[in-house]
Amino acid sequence: MVISSTFTTISGMGGIGKTELALQYAQGYGSKYKGGICWLRAREMDLATRIINDYGRIKLGLSLPEQLNIEEQVAYCWNHWSFEGDVLVVFDDVTSRESIENYLPINLPRFKILATTRLHKLGENFAQLNLKILSEIEALELLEVLIGSARIEKERQEAQKICHQLGYLPLALELVGQYLAQRQDLELPEMRQRLVSKGLEQTALQEPTTITTALKGVKASFELSWQELDERAKELACFLSLFALEPIKWSLVQKCLAEEDEEQLEDIRDGVLVKLSLIQRQDAGIYQLHQLIREYFQNKLEQEIPTKELLKTKFCQGMVEEAQTIPDSPTKWEIEKVKLSIPHLAESVTEPLRNWLLNQSVIWPFVGLVKFYEGQGLYRLAEPWGKKCLEVCQALFSGDHPYVATSLNNLANLYYSQSRYSEAEPLYSEALEMRRRMFSGDHPDVATSLNNLANLYKSQGRYSEAEPLYSEALEMRRRMFSGDQPDVANSLNNLAGLYYSQGRYSEAESPL
Repeated sequence: MVISSTFTTISGMGGIGKTELALQYAQGYGSKYKGGICWLRAREMDLATRIINDYGRIKLGLSLPEQLNIEEQVAYCWNHWSFEGDVLVVFDDVTSRESIENYLPINLPRFKILATTRLHKLGENFAQLNLKILSEIEALELLEVLIGSARIEKERQEAQKICHQLGYLPLALELVGQYLAQRQDLELPEMRQRLVSKGLEQTALQEPTTITTALKGVKASFELSWQELDERAKELACFLSLFALEPIKWSLVQKCLAEEDEEQLEDIRDGVLVKLSLIQRQDAGIYQLHQLIREYFQNKLEQEIPTKELLKTKFCQGMVEEAQTIPDSPTKWEIEKVKLSIPHLAESVTEPLRNWLLNQSVIWPFVGLVKFYEGQGLYRLAEPWGKKCLEVCQALFSGDHPYVATSLNNLANLYYSQSRYSEAEPLYSEALEMRRRMFSGDHPDVATSLNNLANLYKSQGRYSEAEPLYSEALEMRRRMFSGDQPDVANSLNNLAGLYYSQGRYSEAESPL
């Protein structure tokens, strides 16, 4: 990095390495600044006092005129900087343009301003370097510098897992690396397990050592940004932490928060959360949280947000509505449209969140997941969701229940699609018997079960067992629906197909 502009910012989320990069630049290019380097911590001190006393009076030996106000005294120091040559002025961790506006050396080209900030953009006249998280290779290289190549080579896969666990965030890697460097006997698998079990509360992430440039732990670094949020921004940030650690379609957020004003949500998103680098815009309408920030917000949701239960309910109901948009046989376009929602549907049925799915809608996220994968022929990915759906429904609803019967039927359909007839048959049979017990007389679900079991028998060449089921389904549908109706037509077609398969062509051709 070489600073050519008078005003330059290094921006990014807390812990991304902004201060470290500024420090490395100051050390690496210090000889370029013959007039000296002025380092100011913008967040934690009175800038005017620091400039006037530490640099004006002490370093420069100035006697400032008493009649000047504070801002004029600062300007006097810059204008009477006695060392020849360019000067580097670093404003570290700037919270707003206004906080440094009155203390900048104006119209003095030899002063080069470098500001580090969590703000996405500090000002129009600032050249900007926006830092991203490290790649896996870069993260491993940083960890190797800190703990030595021998430990990395001995347990490279564990080292990679640690880097992934920390989200490739430089501050977290630096703190954990220093922690490991001081504990030579601590194995990397044990370190990773500590991170998994304790998260941001792990000691390694809380206590910077004296040999690191970090001034705060990861949690404390995030806390600085949290303190700048108002209640609505805190609530939205914590709500976003309910989503899976994957890109989030903003339209999905709006679906969950349909009662909220869309423009106000966008104002908080762009004017606060993106601006403070707490969420990242990935693409048009697509946003994502860093995994450590997501964990931090999840903790805050449980500790400080009084509406947490309502937010969880809204999230789960939004996922139900999204799942209900997935058709039985999705087209390529429909799959593409919904694919970013799939990890979040899966998140809604995890153990921590499933309790906030209303019983009457609990089945839908599972159904949506199965449809998405089955529609692409990805049966191995669909099957666990079908099994889990049945398990959850059986646990929630004792005895006979429509959702249990539907789950049995759906899982049987999945097996049938793969010609796994021996696994499908008992499920189809159980679903049929359960529906007969639940619904006396004619019912569409009973007719469907009759038809499905008959299809299974036909596929196995068990025609004598299929025929009475097809016939019963046809008669039931004729009694339920008058006139022309798709289900009746389907039953007619199925029975005719059965006759055709047996060479009974006259019966297949004649009106049934």
